Amino acid sequence: MSEPADTRCQVFISYHEADRAWVDRWLLPRLERHGIAALVDYRDFPIGAPRLQNIEQAVDGSARTIVVLSPEWVQSEWNVFEALLVQTQDPAARRRKLLPIVLRPADLPPSLSALEKLDLTAERHWEQQFPRLVRAIQDSVPVRFPVTARRAGDATAWAQWAQRYRRPLRRGLALVLIAWCLLFALLQWPPFQPRTGWQALGGLPVRGAWRLAHSGPTLLIGTDTDFLGCKALDTGLWRSTDGARSWAAIPAPLEFERPGQGCVLASIVDFASTDAAPSRIYGATSDVGLLASDDSGQSWRRFEIDALPQRLTGVAVAPEDPDRVFVSAREGGLYRSTDAGRTWRRLDGAATCGARSLSASLRVGAILTAADRVYIGSPDVHERDPRPDAGLYVSHDGGDCWQRIHDAEGRYRYRALAAAPNPSDGLVALTFDAHAASCAASVHLWLLHATPGQQRILWESRHTAVALDVVAAPAPTWYVVTDLGEIFRGGLTQAGGEALPSIPQCVLSCVTDLASDFESGPPLLLAQGRVLRLGTVPWYRRVWP
Repeated sequence: MSEPADTRCQVFISYHEADRAWVDRWLLPRLERHGIAALVDYRDFPIGAPRLQNIEQAVDGSARTIVVLSPEWVQSEWNVFEALLVQTQDPAARRRKLLPIVLRPADLPPSLSALEKLDLTAERHWEQQFPRLVRAIQDSVPVRFPVTARRAGDATAWAQWAQRYRRPLRRGLALVLIAWCLLFALLQWPPFQPRTGWQALGGLPVRGAWRLAHSGPTLLIGTDTDFLGCKALDTGLWRSTDGARSWAAIPAPLEFERPGQGCVLASIVDFASTDAAPSRIYGATSDVGLLASDDSGQSWRRFEIDALPQRLTGVAVAPEDPDRVFVSAREGGLYRSTDAGRTWRRLDGAATCGARSLSASLRVGAILTAADRVYIGSPDVHERDPRPDAGLYVSHDGGDCWQRIHDAEGRYRYRALAAAPNPSDGLVALTFDAHAASCAASVHLWLLHATPGQQRILWESRHTAVALDVVAAPAPTWYVVTDLGEIFRGGLTQAGGEALPSIPQCVLSCVTDLASDFESGPPLLLAQGRVLRLGTVPWYRRVWP
């Protein structure tokens, strides 16, 4: 032992040198065989330390002290001093810190004569009496059960019984608790009942996943590949046709040359499709313009058109006309094609509608196409003050003439737009307030109408919201997900929302996105490279998904 005051020691043995052989050969081995940590001077006292200090630390650091009584022990001042230290800590012997063993008869002082002793003066009694010593060290003196002792109403008797059997009671309670947990978990009783949570649909995580799209039976994941370079495994696009149980890397024309970096893969920043033609999917990219697929994302082509910028921010398709496509550019500009992308017309800056024409300086971020309307919102840019023409616009003629229905009040950026199924002429807008104080909510969810001035805040938060989706059935419901893996939902008839189970892996930051599910109900969630669905899951999947 490194030092005598180690609190893990159960007993300190006080003996005279004349009895050392008996202590070393008989007593000490039997104590240690019963798992009792014993401390003796010749083995455990630190060399070079004062003996007086060693004795004090040994007595203080041991639960009990065994004194091996013999005539030599009684005559030794050091041994009497050791016993005196113990009796000073327990003068009334209520804690039984001093355990006397009479090895050879001796005239004992009154302080020791008054204590019950273990008589080992006859060698034939050694083995028979030793269990008494073990019980005394382990504090295992039998105490009758109060009910059996006819003391059921005696609180003191119960306290003594509980104190005596505290270790078995603790072990028994632990076993009962474990059995209770196992039984309740097996029967799925509270708190181990199935709960609402997010469950991965399958497949390995997709590295760099940041965009999720659903069109017909196809799921697509776009990855943030701009920094990865042209590597065989970094295709930038993944496809699943079996409900996200497996994913296949899809070749797409995303390669381009960047000065000083060589070959780089562009990122698909947005997808668009329509139920009228689910096999046709468009993809807006960060650096190579617009891509299109006519076979549900299995093969892709690039639009090599000089009139269309290469750095895009969004794409949308008219619900009833898959040939009518709208594209927004990063440096500014809103473009429309009515022939499936063969020709393009720039809509901003044209003076066809006079005061209702889009300004050429307007930057377009979020795009939403409804049955007979097109909505655009100024983007979530880094400048603190939006441009004078920033806001939310609606067009009733397919994009030629526009009306601002929300002027951003010099502070809002529009991160996402979603159609509101009820009322049919409204939409839900996710905005960021650039002027919000540090302790105030900076993210707002609005219910807006095509008529200016009709608006209502549905939800607000201080965390960064990154995706929005609105589902019509069973009741119109909005869903918002933050970069911390928090998911909220609420109705369109009242303000406020409820928090859904979050994604525990998203502790500091998490790339997330939402897409409509194959069935009615909550949308699919993209988080940590996996596609998740909200449903009833076992309790342990809620805790450790």
